[in-house]
Amino acid sequence: MSLDLASIDHNCNVVRRQMEEEFRNFSPIFLVHRSGEREKTLVDKRNVIFAKPYGRKVYDYLTMTKEIDQDRTTFLGILVNQNKLVGVPLKKHYAAVFFINADDFHHDEYAQHHLYHLAWHALHALEDTSTRHAKTYFPQTRLFKPSNDKLEQSKNNLMADIFGAVMMETLGHKGFILQLAKKLSADSLKATTHFFPETHPYPIAYEASKMVYDDLKPLIESKSKLIQQIMDLSYEVSLTYGDDALRQWWSFVRPAQEMAWQGIAEDKILGQAIYTSKDTFVRALAYQIAELVDIEPDSAADQNAYNPFAGNEYNARIHKIKCSETGQRIASIAILQNNSAIYYAEAQKQNQKLIEGTGCGWCAHALYETAQHFEKMIATQDDINADHLFDIFTKISQKTSWDYIRKIANYMHQLRRKDANGDYETLITITSKLKNAAHLHDYFKICTEAKESTDDQNPAISTHTKEDNPLAGKAAQYIKDPSITKSEIKTTHQGIPVDKSQTGD
Repeated sequence: MSLDLASIDHNCNVVRRQMEEEFRNFSPIFLVHRSGEREKTLVDKRNVIFAKPYGRKVYDYLTMTKEIDQDRTTFLGILVNQNKLVGVPLKKHYAAVFFINADDFHHDEYAQHHLYHLAWHALHALEDTSTRHAKTYFPQTRLFKPSNDKLEQSKNNLMADIFGAVMMETLGHKGFILQLAKKLSADSLKATTHFFPETHPYPIAYEASKMVYDDLKPLIESKSKLIQQIMDLSYEVSLTYGDDALRQWWSFVRPAQEMAWQGIAEDKILGQAIYTSKDTFVRALAYQIAELVDIEPDSAADQNAYNPFAGNEYNARIHKIKCSETGQRIASIAILQNNSAIYYAEAQKQNQKLIEGTGCGWCAHALYETAQHFEKMIATQDDINADHLFDIFTKISQKTSWDYIRKIANYMHQLRRKDANGDYETLITITSKLKNAAHLHDYFKICTEAKESTDDQNPAISTHTKEDNPLAGKAAQYIKDPSITKSEIKTTHQGIPVDKSQTGD
């Protein structure tokens, strides 16, 4: 259950007062809302915003920003305003705007930490903006947003998390430096929309944070510019971790996230990292994460499974093996049943996995084209055997490299993480931008057309009609049980199952 607005509002006011006491010409503005209520909250809080220096300008700017249509908790950026008096520019005023969605938080301590995390970003942006534009005059309101460069985000999030964790410890939340490391370590092994552990490398720095905090704790003066003291401390800790350390963190988290989004258990993710990765840092980090989250890594790695920790060459080989196994299995069933429906059913199943970000073993276009060849052979009563079908399938599948499939799957994977829905139109767009991928582009266009029509409306979908293609559908049941009866089967085309209730049958 998410925290109540009053609790979040109270925490925001505490952080706001702390910042205002230490930094002049600076107004932190926290807008706390529920999901879908950001615009309403902005209107409700307009008098609060008006009370700030340049409040009306700030409010007018916020009403025009596209962030109003968003929902996630965020630090929007620094708004700079400046007037002139008798032609002489006055001091600049800086407003830091935070949108806080109360529904994003379920634990009060983590909510407090995240506010300090965001506060660090705001104060860092304040320092950077005031330094870089010390001599710039701003006749109109200007927004400076945080960098969207991944490496820069990782660096800043590292310092922000260190700052927030040490602030929490200093304010009496004992053990929070370690507690945050455990939470972010666990998050690196979970599939969570809108959260990207790659840019939150704090677990690599928590031990240094604890050591520096313990050493400097007696010197921290809680009544004298506490925020600036802790910012200096976080900067000192972060100096230990350069770009290489951040990229090494990525080399663990990115494969871990890919596996997590494929539904693979945490112990198996850690096991694959420890026992199959050639990167010594990845192995060491996986051991550290396993200790922090108290999970025993699974040492029984499946040598025939897709493994992003094992490298591209390994996965290219696994992909080829899986495609070959699929081609042989489907050919045997199709010959046994003297029917092409199983090809379309398997293609649809693979397409759905690709849309969800899983590409290893995807060969749907080869299944589709093989089915087309098979149907022509059936129509002309040619002699057909499983080996012949498999040979056709193999030649067709070789037209598509593993690199292309990997790129497509990775794109779809990233969409899911952003809580965006990919579909065949997405696949069409991706393949239109790939060189020598016209056959994939055309295949996904066919899939889209098939999905938008019934087989009665689009007779080109298959050479068989419903009457002479009774086994076309119920993919999962048909694969498990080739003896499934005609009465149990629904029509399918191009790998897209069609419910008879939608066709008028």
